[in-house]
Amino acid sequence: MASAGPAPIRRAGKLLQLALHGCIALPRVWRLFEHTLVALRHRFPGSAVLSRLSYHWLIALTTGRPGEMSRIATLPGGIRLAILLRDGWHRGLYFRGVYEPETTALIRRLLKKGDTFLDVGANIGYYACIAAGCGASVHAFEANPALVRQCELSRSLNRFGDRLTINPVAVAGGEGTADFYVSPQEENTGLSSLLPMPHLATGHRLSVRTISLDAYCRTQQIHAIRLLKIDVEGAELTVLSGARTVLTDIRPDAIICEVGGFAEGCTPAELLHALTDAGYTPHEIAPDGTLVPFTDAETALHRPAQWVQRNLCFLNGAHESTGSRQSREHGHDYVGPNA
Repeated sequence: MASAGPAPIRRAGKLLQLALHGCIALPRVWRLFEHTLVALRHRFPGSAVLSRLSYHWLIALTTGRPGEMSRIATLPGGIRLAILLRDGWHRGLYFRGVYEPETTALIRRLLKKGDTFLDVGANIGYYACIAAGCGASVHAFEANPALVRQCELSRSLNRFGDRLTINPVAVAGGEGTADFYVSPQEENTGLSSLLPMPHLATGHRLSVRTISLDAYCRTQQIHAIRLLKIDVEGAELTVLSGARTVLTDIRPDAIICEVGGFAEGCTPAELLHALTDAGYTPHEIAPDGTLVPFTDAETALHRPAQWVQRNLCFLNGAHESTGSRQSREHGHDYVGPNA
């Protein structure tokens, strides 16, 4: 008996797409199907069948209604986030309801009402909105105008008001202007950078305003920072060069930083040296959002080609137990949207 091979699977996929195209002509049916699919994906995130169904749904959507790519994703705590389905990680967020679940869990554990959170490289404001939902005072920085508009829409959707300040600037070593290289890939808007990397060569270049964290905190009279998040695609040392007073005097309790694998940008070793020299200790973020000892220094320092890009959390020496398995945060009231 012949087994079902690729050809029958392809035929089934085409039949499914035809059925979905038929649903597009029936708006109420289409909306019901989409909402049901999203709810099932949230409940069963590991389902291969639902994942495949989502893939065919997206093909039908982009073919039948290419202009209708805007959606509102529902995040932990009921936060609403404006997304664009043409971006790959936005789609994953739409169907799963969470992005980088371990980092999301850590941020929700660390922040409480009244804390200050700085989000450098905010993208569409995912972490900024999560933090604002915790009741933190959030200062987000994003240089890409298209992503800033998404941030502003999400702030309005959640009625965060002054709790979320969005700064349409790049964070650098000082105040002025700089070239900002926008990702040419609609599938990944998060690749944009202050650095002219090869994968950005076909994208467009913007002149953007820059500001240093030292100057910003001085102007805004920020004297305490619970959490600083940096995700700037290889330009981490540029950010830190303008944060000397922040690191020495304000001293954020914790710094979450994407430690990347861009050969042209900041290396894992450079970032580790910069933050450990400033008195911070690196930790891995466990799947449940707690912190565990960082044990991969050998790879980061001596074998960068084998380094796997990921977020690390650097703790101020005075707050070594923050977020650890032995000292989980309790009693933090989750504020959520509309509060």
